[in-house]
Amino acid sequence: MIAIILSNGVAVDHEYIKSMVSEADMLICADGGARHAYSMGLTPNLLIGDIDSVSKELLNYFEDKKVEIITYPCEKDETDTQLAVEYAVDKGAKEIVLVGCTGCRFDHTFANISLLIWLMKRGIRGKIIDSNNEINVIDRYIRLYGNKGDKISLLSITPKVTGIFTKGLKYVLEDGELCYDKPKGVSNEMTSSQAEIVIRDGMLLVIKSWD
Repeated sequence: MIAIILSNGVAVDHEYIKSMVSEADMLICADGGARHAYSMGLTPNLLIGDIDSVSKELLNYFEDKKVEIITYPCEKDETDTQLAVEYAVDKGAKEIVLVGCTGCRFDHTFANISLLIWLMKRGIRGKIIDSNNEINVIDRYIRLYGNKGDKISLLSITPKVTGIFTKGLKYVLEDGELCYDKPKGVSNEMTSSQAEIVIRDGMLLVIKSWD
């Protein structure tokens, strides 16, 4: 099952989001993500969070649409996006796409990257998408699809990542190594429409970027 989680950050192109939603099994709005859903004419399966970023009018609108709404207190340990992710996992999601999960609040962006690690450790495919980036965390393998010239950055999020092999990138790694205090894997480039990265040990942040 594929779940899309729409949060309160910067949303990508509306048509792109709607195309993703059409292929997903579940759309969850985390709090203010409801604003993005409304502006795109989308009706989520669930609205979850402390609902402090949702107007009363918008809340009434989704209530009239028979959207399930789960409300939490403002003083809680989890972010609204984390609540949405945990709900999707409990419902059996095997792939989760996080949209509206980057923006001016870097603490929330970083927390959402942490959620990718949480998902990966449970064998669930997760990624963050915004207008210029696709963000992934891997501990073994990933195949990326894009365009020649797309930037690919590989950043260690463990003290060391070893046994890195790449295919389809301008600067090739063969049994390479990256450390988190030496970010030398920034701005590699795709040489075709596909690229592959394999690692032996550690966890790697893999970011595909485009202008």
